[in-house]
Amino acid sequence: MTTGGRAVPMQQSRNDEVVGKIFVALSQDMRKCLICDGVFTRQGAAEHAGTICQPSAGDSGIYGGSDDADR
Repeated sequence: MTTGGRAVPMQQSRNDEVVGKIFVALSQDMRKCLICDGVFTRQGAAEHAGTICQPSAGDSGIYGGSDDADR
């Protein structure tokens, strides 16, 4: 897209999908991965975002599993 001969960078809309991991900020410099429950510094979280991790052993990641069968 150009305006008056100048190139205008495209902006991402709110509906654009972004693939990646979700981290929760625990403090100003600590982040928790919601997949494996690992806690990382900001730098460590940035590096961890590009790796493959697994859910923690206690979390099957499946809703309605055997824990819910008796309800």
